[in-house]
Amino acid sequence: MKMLKFAFRNVLRNKRRSLTSISVLLIGVMGLGIFSGFMHFSFWGIQENIIHVGMGTPEGTCHFQIFDARYLKAEEPGFLDYGILDWQALIRKIESVPEVSFAAPRIDIMGLVSNGEKAEPVIGFAVDPSKEKHLPGIFGSADPYVKLEMVNDGIILGKELAKTLNARESSYLTLLSTTTDGAMNAIDLQFAGTINTGTPEGDKRFILVNLRSAMDLVRSDRVRKIGVVLHEGDVKDRKGTYKKLNFYNEADMEKAADALDKILDKKEYSMESWRQLNSYYDSVKNIYNTIFGFIGIVMAVVVILSIYNTMFMAVFERTKEIGTLMAVGTPRRYILLLFLLEGVIIALIGGAFGYGGTYIMAKIISNAGITMPPPPGGTRGYPLVIHAVHWWWLSVVFFIMLNTVAACFIPAYRAARMQIVKALYHA
Repeated sequence: MKMLKFAFRNVLRNKRRSLTSISVLLIGVMGLGIFSGFMHFSFWGIQENIIHVGMGTPEGTCHFQIFDARYLKAEEPGFLDYGILDWQALIRKIESVPEVSFAAPRIDIMGLVSNGEKAEPVIGFAVDPSKEKHLPGIFGSADPYVKLEMVNDGIILGKELAKTLNARESSYLTLLSTTTDGAMNAIDLQFAGTINTGTPEGDKRFILVNLRSAMDLVRSDRVRKIGVVLHEGDVKDRKGTYKKLNFYNEADMEKAADALDKILDKKEYSMESWRQLNSYYDSVKNIYNTIFGFIGIVMAVVVILSIYNTMFMAVFERTKEIGTLMAVGTPRRYILLLFLLEGVIIALIGGAFGYGGTYIMAKIISNAGITMPPPPGGTRGYPLVIHAVHWWWLSVVFFIMLNTVAACFIPAYRAARMQIVKALYHA
């Protein structure tokens, strides 16, 4: 206890040196803490955009997608040959699972859209808008689905596609595609609005139509897949109002997957999660982890060198004091312990202030209304938010503190190995 008291007094006695060391720790902890919070926000944002809005494809993946078992294993002979036939009954069965919010049928659509004067190639989905309108939440706009729900024979176009075709409200466009028999077919659809896909190419080519219209077009009662959306928690958004929002692990993917596996015949159906359908997420996560590891190593080196230099100077300036302590019989291990305790105290103070500073800065940045530029290939920016990831922050604090104590060991060991006579006569 006395050694701890002496170490604390020594830290307070050398205020300038201690303040410098604490500042280095503070900056190190806050730098890594803010970056880790931004990483968590990025991972979460990518995950939620894939599920609710779509990244790489202008449509949310949902938490799971269910296909005919043959579709993912073999080449399909003809369009919708491996589609799901009795999909209404399957949806009722899926929605009976407690973890499931709703299940939405979809058909992939490819073809041409014409205004009578010009035609453009398009790709998109035929959907049930009464269900799909609940998918975007706060991550996208439900307006296109609401408008499509109001017009039974409606069509939604990407923003640039609507400009290209000079589409006007309530005007009719012709959608041409092939039937399941390989014949050409066309239907007239009423322009119901536009959708912002978030990508330039998507805005030029993407369409949404009602499921029944698409079935009439391709002359089939099958659907390509069923998107499964799980229940998600009610949390406060940045303005303090409650909205549906899925934070990490809020939707119990494992429990839902087990429940769905029990009701799905694996011989007839196959199920893929959003992560299996999007390798993009894992690629980005690996890149961020590599960057974070590199920054962590650089920060550790900076902290070690700074603390080592500070403690080395402390030993140099207090050589006579060390010699005096040993001359009056203080064991060398106590000298070593004294300097190590000083390092521990500095590490604790720097870590505590760094943790608090990280939390305050995360709140300030998250509420500052800063908008990040659109990602590569995107057209929409997004708000900058730093997530409060306390477990990661504690890990950062522990990492920096460990490096601080390690940096103190060599100067402390050197102090403990001094010769008493030389130390006493040190100038």
